[in-house]
Amino acid sequence: MIDSRTKRQYDALDKWEASGYKGTLEATTGFGKTYMSMLAIQGMIWKQNITSVTIIVPTIDLKTQWEEELAKNNIDIAQVFVVNTASKYWDVIGCDLLIIDEYHTVASRHFRKVLDINHKYLLTLTATVTRTDGLHTYLLERAPIFDTIGLQECLDNEWISEFVIYNIPVEMPKIDMMVYKEHDKKFRQLATNISGINEANYFLNSGNKKKAGQAARYYKYLRLRKDVCKNNSNKHAIVERIVDCFSDVYGIIFNPSIDFAKQVEVDLGDKCLAYHSKISKKKREQIITKFKDESTSVRLLSTVSTLDAGFNHPKSSLGIITSGNSSQLTNIQRTGRLVRKHPNKQGIIVNLYSPDTQEVAWLESRLKGVKVVNITIEEFEALYKQ
Repeated sequence: MIDSRTKRQYDALDKWEASGYKGTLEATTGFGKTYMSMLAIQGMIWKQNITSVTIIVPTIDLKTQWEEELAKNNIDIAQVFVVNTASKYWDVIGCDLLIIDEYHTVASRHFRKVLDINHKYLLTLTATVTRTDGLHTYLLERAPIFDTIGLQECLDNEWISEFVIYNIPVEMPKIDMMVYKEHDKKFRQLATNISGINEANYFLNSGNKKKAGQAARYYKYLRLRKDVCKNNSNKHAIVERIVDCFSDVYGIIFNPSIDFAKQVEVDLGDKCLAYHSKISKKKREQIITKFKDESTSVRLLSTVSTLDAGFNHPKSSLGIITSGNSSQLTNIQRTGRLVRKHPNKQGIIVNLYSPDTQEVAWLESRLKGVKVVNITIEEFEALYKQ
């Protein structure tokens, strides 16, 4: 007898079939989109006599994971491409079934060429297709959503682990707050004449030197203000205090920059390794091997965005977001890294933010509709300090 999640996966595949084998599955991380794709391929070999499958993924790490899953399921008719390669050679790649993982990542004018790969059937996968730039509308025209499996459905059916989200304020150093306020003041002055990002982009390309100059300064102070928030140096000590509450928990620390991620690695010592895009593929593989090997001391990864999508380590339960933006998509992806089902596991996700800054608005935006616990670091330590 099949379990409830597999039954739900077959139900989703029935909806894909009803849509003409063309469309997008929007499902929370932990539902099993990759395994469902294996079922889809096997079913299409039998039902439609397909002989070729092309799978598009955003990263080399995900390419490796898909290839391992294909081998495990004895599927030898599929080839996996990273999107930047597939978008260059889209006109010479052909297949019966085209699968695009992390579909929201192919919205740019260059990457969306993969949708023009010659194919008969299309299956696209994402935790959420919605993008802040609105480009998801194009993606949905090409592959409408045929089924949605949300976080609550996965929780209700115990397909993912229970989790709790904490927001912890971290006061900014006084000198940094003074700098922040100065940048914020100049940004707000410029914002009185520029209604937002879209208008700023229009002014930059308008040919009007005065308007273009205003837009350039608008972006300058937007960036400077954000940089001060992201680099709140007091967050390093709070990360250490959070980690010190747990002796054997595995987790991921998401940071705003490679330099910040490296400093976290230094702060935490041999229990933590930095993992980012500037490290070679071979070195990244070695880091993941150490992280997953329980005989080593490594139990934390300090990253930027490299592990936002696709990384699978069910024992990981602690997530610390030292700085985030307003994107609900990024939040969903990072949450998904920590809630994969594992016995006796509760995910703990901690958002750090600088009070009285724009980080508060970003936090509220990305966590809109999500149940959170606002707490001080002292209160957190009282709950979890071992």
